Amino acid sequence: RTSGLAGNGTETESKDEPLTAGQVDFEAKEWAKTHPEEARKLYLSTFTGAIIGMLGIVFLLTSEINTVLVVRDKDLFASSGAPMPVELEERAEMWDGGLNARWRPWLSLGGVGLMVAGGLLMFYPFCSVLADFGLPQAASTADCATSVALMAVVGAIGWACLLTSLCWVCTRPWASLLLCSISLGAQVSTSVASPFLILFWAVSSGFLAYWYLAYIPEAHEGYRPPDWRTPLWRDYRGGGQGY
Repeated sequence: RTSGLAGNGTETESKDEPLTAGQVDFEAKEWAKTHPEEARKLYLSTFTGAIIGMLGIVFLLTSEINTVLVVRDKDLFASSGAPMPVELEERAEMWDGGLNARWRPWLSLGGVGLMVAGGLLMFYPFCSVLADFGLPQAASTADCATSVALMAVVGAIGWACLLTSLCWVCTRPWASLLLCSISLGAQVSTSVASPFLILFWAVSSGFLAYWYLAYIPEAHEGYRPPDWRTPLWRDYRGGGQGY
């Protein structure tokens, strides 16, 4: 491994000085020239991780969109008072019912798992080359691996919540608002990269999930959505039909 190169290709005089964006870009190119085999593996790992992450997004969106369509159809029949057709009942068994559904838990949770795996595969290999860049005060490989794993999990959950929020925004607005809040907290946590902030985000997300399941009418079985002209806060107070 090299000792760290400055912008002119010479060894950096002090590792206490932060590198500029131009120096980092220069060192990355120099590292790729002097470590062609490692660079090839790094590119391959990054590409493979991106493909796995995109596959996870496809799984997640497929699951959530199918579930939204089933729930919307059930809401329509519940509002009209007409009995559900057999075809809708069969679709509900596959997608509706939370963890009791036949397909949704596997595809949704599996999709999030693939997003986490893709993030790990994309970013973990960079830990082994940080020292070659001569970054000032570079963390050890073990510390870097821990940080990458934590950021991959929190980041994947954040993006999964955002995508799911967009799927449910017109059908279950309170759930969409909750998921959007969790996603925003995850993005802030990963940007600041503070363990205490991540812990606070995790606890807050658990509290919001409990609040939704315990107090929001749309989370309960047999919920009938109110008229579209009904304000959102009235539905929260139990103003929706059936409550």
